[in-house]
Amino acid sequence: MTSYFPAEPARRALRRLTAETESSVSVLADNIRVDRSTIQRLFTRDRLRWDAADHVAVALGCHPCQIWPEWFDYGEVAA
Repeated sequence: MTSYFPAEPARRALRRLTAETESSVSVLADNIRVDRSTIQRLFTRDRLRWDAADHVAVALGCHPCQIWPEWFDYGEVAA
């Protein structure tokens, strides 16, 4: 697995969820228990580290490969 993933797919998923729930991003971050600094990175950077990407995906109720189809394309992360 690559170390970083593009932030845009997660931004789209987060925007979609805010529209569906009619919540602000800040309120949604609190509701899904994602640290606001992670949300800020999501909206201000081009990419997310794999662990932040995983956390955001799970918080949104998805497996990371549902947001990033390439999630398994790069092999395993060394333990």
